[in-house]
Amino acid sequence: MNAPTPIPDHVAGYAWYASHLAWLRQRGIDPHHDPGDAEAKRADPTEAYLYRASLRRADLREADLSEANLREANLRGANLREANLREADLRGAVLPDGRSLSEWQADPLAGLCTEPEAVERARAAWGAHTWRDCPMHAAHGWTSLGDAPEDKRVLVATFVALFDGEHLPAPGGAAHRHEHS
Repeated sequence: MNAPTPIPDHVAGYAWYASHLAWLRQRGIDPHHDPGDAEAKRADPTEAYLYRASLRRADLREADLSEANLREANLRGANLREANLREADLRGAVLPDGRSLSEWQADPLAGLCTEPEAVERARAAWGAHTWRDCPMHAAHGWTSLGDAPEDKRVLVATFVALFDGEHLPAPGGAAHRHEHS
């Protein structure tokens, strides 16, 4: 694994960011950016006003971004694995894969399910939020993000964060049931 790079200026101004990276490191997760000697503390920018913020390539694993204003924020390349996006305002945001929320909502399985059978299995499982019964498991048999092909992990993590945050419409009105675990 490559050594972490310094925190770029565009995210260094967020006081919670370096502490969150230190918290990830303390939990045995190697963050992309070097937290230096920051105190380890999980990021909790709940209800934060991050309108038009540039969080590109930020490591937001396990961050609580619920109710945060991420409107028009740049999240391109950000790591949203296990991030809580429930009630976050993502209108106009650029998500990690470069698409907007409205593009994700128009086709939430784009790039994830290319075979018609996989699409149907994913749709049939819509609303389930554990790895054993979620659309990604139904479509591909994946039981964790690590099971997904490396080139699809950004898409899968983004899907799960948006799906668990209830930002993706349920085909046929299926209800959301519980969180990925």
